[in-house]
Amino acid sequence: MFYRATTREVRRVESVARSPLYQTFNETCEGGAVLRAHAQQPRFALLNELQVSRTLRAGASSLAASLWLGLRLELLACSIVAAIGCLAVAAAQGWGPPVSPGLLGLVLAYALPITGILNGVLTSSAETEQEMVAVERVAQYMAVPPQVVWCCVVVWCSVLGAGMMCLKAGCMYV
Repeated sequence: MFYRATTREVRRVESVARSPLYQTFNETCEGGAVLRAHAQQPRFALLNELQVSRTLRAGASSLAASLWLGLRLELLACSIVAAIGCLAVAAAQGWGPPVSPGLLGLVLAYALPITGILNGVLTSSAETEQEMVAVERVAQYMAVPPQVVWCCVVVWCSVLGAGMMCLKAGCMYV
């Protein structure tokens, strides 16, 4: 219940932290010559290091949430197996109805892999929900009203031989 909501929000934080990292990396790659000319390599290296650190913190949070889910599922499976074991001991001591050893073995065989099954189901549903974060972000951007854009047009005319030149300019909303 809490795992899905937590991982969805952590994925959002990861996406928000990753965007400036990609932008800075792209700017550094495209403007490498300008950075070297103005001796700005240390500043961009520090900026890139800070953004990588921010992105890794978000990734560590995602890993911690996943490990916490795994621990909780392991505890659940251990408690189920322990309950089955206690019932088997109680039945063997005569405190309950007699149970055949084959049935107990079958029940334990089905109870042991329950951790993997639960982990797979919860992880796949959470992963599906996390992937929907990108769709939600696109929907949010589509709901933003368009900004007013100025379009300035300059027309330069030149007729060779006739000696005629003209310059027209105009701005308008698009």
